[in-house]
Amino acid sequence: MEPERYATQTLLPEIGYSGQKLIRASSVLILGAGAVGSHLAGILTRCGVGKIRLIDSDRVEIGNLQRQNLFDEHSVGILKVEAAAEKLLRINPGICIETVKARISSFAELLDHAAGMDVLLDASDNQKARIMLNQVALRLGIPWVHTAVAGHSGQCACFCLSGGPCYACFMPAVSENTKLSDAQSSGILNPAIGMAASLSASMALKLLLKTPPDREVLFFDAWVPEIRRMELNKDPHCRACSSR
Repeated sequence: MEPERYATQTLLPEIGYSGQKLIRASSVLILGAGAVGSHLAGILTRCGVGKIRLIDSDRVEIGNLQRQNLFDEHSVGILKVEAAAEKLLRINPGICIETVKARISSFAELLDHAAGMDVLLDASDNQKARIMLNQVALRLGIPWVHTAVAGHSGQCACFCLSGGPCYACFMPAVSENTKLSDAQSSGILNPAIGMAASLSASMALKLLLKTPPDREVLFFDAWVPEIRRMELNKDPHCRACSSR
């Protein structure tokens, strides 16, 4: 397990040697390899997560380099998952990086890729993907971590913990056609991406260590800066999870 690589991490009482073994034996899926996804993959690679499955169909563009930290000018034109995998394995060759070069468009596709994972991570940029993630997580009984950033603010939360709320409990009115702010319309502050990914990666690590995060949504602003918390409750009438 390369004790020297993780020496400072295993000093933490929340992790220790036994916790590091849990992290090493774990697998996560990251849906999206753009700004949030590349940051998440980098953090979890350095933390020693044993298997990371990256899903994305896009190629690196010059405009991505301002906020997508795994890429440089030599990556432009290359599929993001391929460029990311090459960089991640240079950082930590002792883990497994799996790549899926596709834009997931159906529940069945995502269900197939998510099977066997310990945690699902949302690094997508559309509501259809998040709704599918929620449905897949409920079907498989796998928790997932939601992350969203626009401008210099954003939010993150963990959904589908045992007996806990799902994404539809939090966003009951949202649909696949709900429009989101994106980098092209609202801009993106680079530090906001790092803040979002750090908070979400910590949630993911807690899940892998069997110490689930609190049932709350974290709202943050990297410019002010501030973090606000909102308690997250299960909706007994939720259209997605009330019957489960």
